[in-house]
Amino acid sequence: MNYGKKSPSLAGSVYSHVTRSSANLKSSRSVKSLKVPWYRKPILQDAIVLDIQRASLLSGVYSLFLSLFTIATAVFDIYSLAMAAPGSTHFGYYIISFEFVYVGSLHVRNALIVFALFSLIGGFALLVTSIILIVALRMEYEHKMLPWIYCMGVFTIWRLLAFIFAAIVNDLIFGYNLAMCLLWIVFTCANVYGWLLVYS
Repeated sequence: MNYGKKSPSLAGSVYSHVTRSSANLKSSRSVKSLKVPWYRKPILQDAIVLDIQRASLLSGVYSLFLSLFTIATAVFDIYSLAMAAPGSTHFGYYIISFEFVYVGSLHVRNALIVFALFSLIGGFALLVTSIILIVALRMEYEHKMLPWIYCMGVFTIWRLLAFIFAAIVNDLIFGYNLAMCLLWIVFTCANVYGWLLVYS
């Protein structure tokens, strides 16, 4: 009989069972952590012409020019509504005719002024976030893209409501009103597509 030697045990040690089970638990947790939530999954896998990265950068440049356009048109709308207010008197010559400006109900005019005023504020917000987005895309800072995503989403919804309201109350036989209506239809579609690109 070999008193100095231990007979090998057929069952594994308690320590090996514990380490294996803990390793399996950690691996299962790591696999679960790799699963991306549904709201973080990209909506678009690729752009129409360019890849997602370049198309997102192009969307940032587009939104920069859109913000400048919005600021300019919002200032012009506020100025036109103020100049064509019922009962107001002006001296001198008009550079342009204000026949296209709404002069009906006071509440509708005030609503148009509110839409123009908040569009002006939204234009400045979009201008700042577009610059941040362009820098973030070039430096690949994903967390700095969030301000533009939120701002562009709110801006698009606001401008959609604004141009629908303006198209209803304004007379579309005038070129300016018709042009603004058609342009914002195109801009709204481009805004939605650009937002999806950057979100992806």
